[in-house]
Amino acid sequence: MNSVLPVLDSSISSSLGRGNEPVSLSLQLRHEDSVISMEVDSLATELRDCLLGKCQYSEVKRILDSRADPNSRLKYKLGPKEFQGSPLTLAVKLDKPNVVRLLIASNANPESTYSMTAGRSGVRWNGPAVCGTVARGNLSMMRLLVELEANLNGRLVSFNGEPNVTLLYDASYFGHAHLVRYLLQQKGNPDIPVKFQD
Repeated sequence: MNSVLPVLDSSISSSLGRGNEPVSLSLQLRHEDSVISMEVDSLATELRDCLLGKCQYSEVKRILDSRADPNSRLKYKLGPKEFQGSPLTLAVKLDKPNVVRLLIASNANPESTYSMTAGRSGVRWNGPAVCGTVARGNLSMMRLLVELEANLNGRLVSFNGEPNVTLLYDASYFGHAHLVRYLLQQKGNPDIPVKFQD
């Protein structure tokens, strides 16, 4: 739901970093008795760029220790595909298990999602971080995410906002028998139908 709030009082403040320090911008809007704050944090961008580059674990830790939000929403591109997700979904897709552990230890949500436009009809695909393991058949990362409390069952993937696909279906679709076996061992239900596919 989008709504426009009448602004009674507004203030903008920024703190500019020096050298390599992050830059932060805060905007506060006052509406009746509530204050809405938005913070544009360059640490999220720095974290994304670090993950996409060749930075070391210690650099990711430094950024997180500088109070980067491990659940921030990021846009990133991997190959020709553009995604919107979180630092965790990016680390999963890039197969960085130590960074995944670090993000979870920094309170990243193991159920954080990512999305993209997919298929010939351009459906909006959305799924949790664990879905990033399926296309590549990355069983070790899937196991790690399960260890860190990720859910494997039910219609986790949605198309245009409608729950649709299970991980078991996706693993079968991509031809990863080892993932199918693992998901069945984890009580995946092979009888859940897919509502539609592209």
